[in-house]
Amino acid sequence: MAADPLSPHHRGLSLWTLRPEDVYREKVDIIVILEGIIESTGELCQARTCYSARDILWGHRFVRVEEFDEIEHVWCVDFTRFNNEKRSRLSRPKADKIEDEKDNEDDAIYDNASCTSSNASQLE
Repeated sequence: MAADPLSPHHRGLSLWTLRPEDVYREKVDIIVILEGIIESTGELCQARTCYSARDILWGHRFVRVEEFDEIEHVWCVDFTRFNNEKRSRLSRPKADKIEDEKDNEDDAIYDNASCTSSNASQLE
C-alpha cells in the first residue's frame, strides 16, 4: 500500500496565526477528510470527522508506528500503537512562528520521529 500524505501549509488561512487560546475563544472546529482509493476495486472511500478545541491535545504528537527492518528490508507498521500519543518536547507556538523558525533553523525544530512523505510511500 503506497501512502502519500498531504499537509498543506497556507499562510493566507485564518488558522495560520491561531494559538491554542485563540481556538478556544473563537470556538473553531477543524474538519478532517481522509480520502483514498481501494486498489483492488478502484472504489473511492472517504472518512470525515470534526474536532473542536477541547478535542485537540496541544503539545502532543502521535508516536511513531512504522519502523524499517534492516534485516528483511521492509517497513513494519505496529497498529497497536496507532492512536497512541505522547507529549512533544517542543512548545507549540503559532503556525507562522513555527514556519519562521523552520526557515531560520533549517528544519531543526522538527524531531526525527515524524514520517516524511518519501518514507510513507515506501510502506508496503
